[in-house]
Amino acid sequence: MLLTDASAATAQAIVNRLERARAVMLMVMWGGQTTPAGRMRVIHFARARDLAELSQPAIAGLVETDAFGGHIVATTDSSDGMDVVLNHELAHRLSVHFMARQPRWVAEGIACYLETVRGEYGGDRLRVGEASTRRMDYLRWGSSITGALADQQRCSRLQSLPGPRVAR
Repeated sequence: MLLTDASAATAQAIVNRLERARAVMLMVMWGGQTTPAGRMRVIHFARARDLAELSQPAIAGLVETDAFGGHIVATTDSSDGMDVVLNHELAHRLSVHFMARQPRWVAEGIACYLETVRGEYGGDRLRVGEASTRRMDYLRWGSSITGALADQQRCSRLQSLPGPRVAR
């Protein structure tokens, strides 16, 4: 279920991207297994400042548990691109289903890896694992939110992940 203040066309594009990314992530990481029944609630803010009122200004997406145990993915467009943010937050949501207890470095490692899911919509080729210059800079120099040393220690193993994979 998507709640957004974006246009109807943007809303449909978000739903399509999430459905495709979900299928790819399940295939690539979890052998095509399924997630729990029910709908994931997604909130997409068209303006970053609206999400910043709920979190921190530098945050483009987050996953939270609501009072009923369901998960909410809140996203906004960012300089990284909407697909990167959607993929990253979706990966957090899916990985918790398969690994309920995750150290932060595992959770962020999986999410950083799966945020790279790329494909031609309507095509039959997908790529996973291409290094992003922005992500590599973030890992090398650290985040302004949590500090360079902590992020380098938690995510340094991402650099040793295998290169891009192609799935058909």
